[in-house]
Amino acid sequence: MPEISSVARHKVWVAFSDLFLDTDISDYYYDVAYSCAKSGFTIDELKSILMDEVAPICGLNGFQIAGEWAGFEEDWLIDSIESYRRKSKWRKLFRYKFRLSSLILWLKIKPRIIESMSRNRDETVSD
Repeated sequence: MPEISSVARHKVWVAFSDLFLDTDISDYYYDVAYSCAKSGFTIDELKSILMDEVAPICGLNGFQIAGEWAGFEEDWLIDSIESYRRKSKWRKLFRYKFRLSSLILWLKIKPRIIESMSRNRDETVSD
């Protein structure tokens, strides 16, 4: 399978970051699922991106008194995640606590991504 571009990965980061906003995120599920479904990543890759790349950066938002609610600034988000990915595994340990909250988000969004992937396949076949 060919490597998916970093642009596609960045779009998934931005989409998943909406799940960590300090607001009612249920309105974002469809858009997040659609963006993920058309990214070209597998469902397992998407889970890893959410839990291992986006959650460690955006998960802190829920613990702030006045967390981000309008959306994370895209350049900051991409720079922060890329910087985090370069860190050693030992330096990443303290952010491991976000895996549980991101797992809950994953369980909510996964069925929507699968449905959107299926819909995209059906549309491609009918074209």
